[in-house]
Amino acid sequence: TLFPYTTRFRSKQTSLVAAHKAAAVLEGVERADQVSRSGENAVEQTLAGLNDMRQAVQGIADKIAELGERTRQIGSITDTVKSLADQSNMLALNAAIEAVRSGEHGKGFAVVAREIRSLADQSVQATTRVREILQDVSAAVAVAVTMTEKGTARVESGLVLARSSGESLRELSSMVKESSGAVRQIT
Repeated sequence: TLFPYTTRFRSKQTSLVAAHKAAAVLEGVERADQVSRSGENAVEQTLAGLNDMRQAVQGIADKIAELGERTRQIGSITDTVKSLADQSNMLALNAAIEAVRSGEHGKGFAVVAREIRSLADQSVQATTRVREILQDVSAAVAVAVTMTEKGTARVESGLVLARSSGESLRELSSMVKESSGAVRQIT
């Protein structure tokens, strides 16, 4: 008569232990579900941030391209100014020659021709300096373009990784939900 009681006691005890373990597993599965949801939210926020970053990098690239175009326009203007300065220099030289030919009457004109030639020389020097600065700006723009392209590539690879992580988290979340349902049935 003791044997059936012992078997029932052990069976009840085993059932209680199994129920406690199932409850503990259910609690762990529910925590895992919460963590996976948090992970999914984090991935979504990361994707949104990377998309914003991609747009910002594209905006920077557009502005850099615009700067490059402005630099080319300034270069064209300095070429025109240099050409005008060269022509003014030539006219001043011709005027100086004519002033010498005119003798005493051309002395005042010779002074004006010298001043025009001096201004033309200053214009040539200024355009040369502007060209040097434009070359520096163009080099900096080229470096910025390269950096922007690298940044864009990194953002794109980050987006790919974040999407992949999101898919993995979604799969994990689905598996956790399935396990949660099974554990609830067991409990």
